Amino acid sequence: GNALAHLLGAPIDLFAGLGFVALFAGASNTPLACTIMGIELFGGANTVYLAEACFLAYLFSGHSSIYLSQRIGVPKTDHAFIPQDLSLRDLREIGRPNAATTLFDRLSRVGRPSNRTLIHSYKEQSMPSSHIVTSNDVGMVRIYMKPKDKIPSKGARNLWGARPLYRELVLAAKAAGLMNAVAHHTHYGYSNHGRVEQDGAEITNPELTMCVELVGHRGELEEFCRKHGAQLAGKVIIFKHIEHWSIDKKGDDLVEETLPTEEDEIALVEAV
Repeated sequence: GNALAHLLGAPIDLFAGLGFVALFAGASNTPLACTIMGIELFGGANTVYLAEACFLAYLFSGHSSIYLSQRIGVPKTDHAFIPQDLSLRDLREIGRPNAATTLFDRLSRVGRPSNRTLIHSYKEQSMPSSHIVTSNDVGMVRIYMKPKDKIPSKGARNLWGARPLYRELVLAAKAAGLMNAVAHHTHYGYSNHGRVEQDGAEITNPELTMCVELVGHRGELEEFCRKHGAQLAGKVIIFKHIEHWSIDKKGDDLVEETLPTEEDEIALVEAV
């Protein structure tokens, strides 16, 4: 801000203040808070300039922040399909674009087809591949519960050391050899005709519905639910038939199955 003020012949103290608040707004993804901070530090006469600097810095900073635990509510760019509620730490690990795909992406894609259109057009192209997709039938069970649900135990441990039910179910699924077992936390909703609950701003709501998702063959899932029937009684349990896809590399000895040609059919009829 100081250097730019000299180049433009602008007030040095104003531009230095704008650079100060804009830097922190872009580094922390908090444009509104930094605007208020700038008003407190430099007065309300320059509110418009402070807000403009903070929000521009916020847009150009992409999905980068000094606070990696921040979660994305609305992605700043539609260049990549970024799921909501993803933390910036997870986003960095999976290698999504950040600073390079911000405001410039929106400006450069004006009048161009969206990503979804490009993906569909890409799928329509017939391209050779060195891998094949094979599928087999499996099932998925979703068990809805509350984070406060515990494994019943005897004595004082039931009050102070009771283990969360969702953790025990995941560990039991691992021991049973099921393919997948994950616990999903929710933010807003209800289960089993209960009242609508929402996640707390600072403290997790123990009444909010959560889901344990199990993937495996139907027989294995039925046996698992029967074995843990005492803990699952009264819970909402949903079963869904799904397909498990495996990506395998084509081998040299792999023969692709083809439809018979017209000559093959004629030869077969003559043989009969």
